[in-house]
Amino acid sequence: MSIRVATFDDIPAIHDCHDKAILQKATSSYSQDVIEEWLSKRSPKWMENDSRNMQIGWVYLVYEKGEEIFGVASFQPDENKLGGIYTRNGVKEAVGQKLIKEVIKLCKTKDCSFLDFESSVNARNFYEAQGAVAINEAIHIMAGGQKMPCVKMKLQIT
Repeated sequence: MSIRVATFDDIPAIHDCHDKAILQKATSSYSQDVIEEWLSKRSPKWMENDSRNMQIGWVYLVYEKGEEIFGVASFQPDENKLGGIYTRNGVKEAVGQKLIKEVIKLCKTKDCSFLDFESSVNARNFYEAQGAVAINEAIHIMAGGQKMPCVKMKLQIT
């Protein structure tokens, strides 16, 4: 098992991990319509978007065991933004905790003192356990118009 910076070639596997994480962990927190739109990230449009993000400073970390990706974190330290951390079932390790520790480590090298982000309601407790603070509950308008309840959060990098 290892954590490394993702490459363009990892994007399909990142999307597979993302979708498995949603199906395994978020279906009890959101309507079927929100889940379906959230899963639409598999589309070529979203894969192109991630490719473009990698080119403009977004960092994607992957947690892999063997040749499979079990977790992904995305963040933009220059803009103090965390895109999210997605982990799928299949390994006993604390994948999310290991990814966020690596995000924090890399942010320190970039003089990034905090990360702002929107958490899904099902991930709120995870982020709070890692030291993030809830700012307020909000609604995230998804690309297709679905309204997704979320929590605006901030993680201080210390």
